[in-house]
Amino acid sequence: MTPSTTLEHIGSIARTVGMIYAIVVFTAAVLFAMWPSHKAEYEAIGRLPLDEE
Repeated sequence: MTPSTTLEHIGSIARTVGMIYAIVVFTAAVLFAMWPSHKAEYEAIGRLPLDEE
């Protein structure tokens, strides 16, 4: 293997692992936000702009 080929291979692996990591983090964030026990908290946050003080 030449150094150029090795670097391309490492870059390909890094991009793949990075994409998998991003998908896992995004999925975890969506699941956390959509969890039924958090519904009341997010509804209260959603009403903040409409509440008069």
